[in-house]
Amino acid sequence: MTLKEIRDEARQYARDTAEQDTDRLWPDVEMTRYVNDVYFDLAEECRLILDASSAFCTLTLSSTTPAISYTLDPCILEIHSARLMTKGWTLRPGSVTKFQIDPLWDTRVGMPTMYATDYEQGKLTLNYLNDFDDTINLQVLRLPTEELSADADVPEIPAKYHRYFFHGVLAQMYGKQDADAYDADRLAAFTQMYNQDKESIKRKELRYGLIPRNVYPLGAFI
Repeated sequence: MTLKEIRDEARQYARDTAEQDTDRLWPDVEMTRYVNDVYFDLAEECRLILDASSAFCTLTLSSTTPAISYTLDPCILEIHSARLMTKGWTLRPGSVTKFQIDPLWDTRVGMPTMYATDYEQGKLTLNYLNDFDDTINLQVLRLPTEELSADADVPEIPAKYHRYFFHGVLAQMYGKQDADAYDADRLAAFTQMYNQDKESIKRKELRYGLIPRNVYPLGAFI
């Protein structure tokens, strides 16, 4: 579905179908904001964008300027896998606390075998300083890189989940602080349905094996 199709579907339900945008209770600029709020929320909470091809999925290791830590793009939510491309080695996840068992860990030179992440600081840390040239290819779960703005823009999340925008957008529409728009009962009902939609997506993603189980602990949905 396109941005316009998502807006129109929600407007049709709310019967806000005036021909001129200025006559609508929820004009395009507001509707686009609601759609983007749902877009980013679904991508973050349900981890729906898996990417290994964007420029920020490649980290460059240089023998002339070895480094122990690398900056991650702010849109990265979680690293799914990390692989040294020339060496053909998949790095294992670890923790800086574990690395620090060796007091000289951050000065040891060798082939990294593990990585640790600090998503709040946007850092990936290796367990060894490299002494060779290579690239690390990351497969990541991430936020959208851009908001939807043009009518024809299509969300990056899988098309099968585009229909899950509906309840989230309507919840925001009926939560608008306007005497003609605000409806507490519909706000509560659509918020509940939207939350149920997200739980449904998470269960499906686990069942399809698309998202690692450590992202959604199984017990959370029983």
